[in-house]
Amino acid sequence: RLDGVAPADAERAVAAFAAAGTVEVQRRTKNGLRTFDARPAVLRLETHPPQADRPNDRPCAILRLVVRHVTPAVRPDDVLSGLRAVADLAPPVPAAVTRLAQG
Repeated sequence: RLDGVAPADAERAVAAFAAAGTVEVQRRTKNGLRTFDARPAVLRLETHPPQADRPNDRPCAILRLVVRHVTPAVRPDDVLSGLRAVADLAPPVPAAVTRLAQG
């Protein structure tokens, strides 16, 4: 859930991410910054309408994401960094992440 992000902005960012051949992101590790391509691990990335239990006075975008287990592991925050890199999508508050399944 991306509070403060209009659903239309999220849709444009998802389309840019899907169209990109590579989406390089950086993650800090104990050995310094590591750069890797997050795009191949993303099997599905789509937007969903905000849920009814959320107040309607603020924009809110919902993203659903399915990633493949690869090395290095691509995390939700890596995908958000990729969305920032390819579409300049920067939520004003940290994203709320819920894992629906694993394995």
